[in-house]
Amino acid sequence: SRRSSYLCPGDKNVTRKGRPATVGCRVVPIDYSGDHPEITLRLQEMFGTTRHPTVAGRPLRVTFLSPGQKPIQTTMDVPGFWASSYADVRKDMRGRYPKHPWPEDPTQADPTLRAKPRK
Repeated sequence: SRRSSYLCPGDKNVTRKGRPATVGCRVVPIDYSGDHPEITLRLQEMFGTTRHPTVAGRPLRVTFLSPGQKPIQTTMDVPGFWASSYADVRKDMRGRYPKHPWPEDPTQADPTLRAKPRK
């Protein structure tokens, strides 16, 4: 697969291919080999995202992974995912990964790679 470009903290949009795009906690490669440029990252890394990420004006296909690095959802509409499917994903994942954050409103949460702090 052909991978280039990266998503970096603080970058909100991409103006052309090869530049950083959106998202949170770490550098994430963008895969250009398919019909749509694609990123694959843990769901918690997208917390706080209210707009769908784009590269060169094209929406990115976003594949969300569980904390165990298994695919749990692919979307071309992150805000729509938060508003609809996330509630079911949250319910299922909270039981499997109770040490990780699963906020009711992911648009208001901070992106993270970490589990909840120990008490």
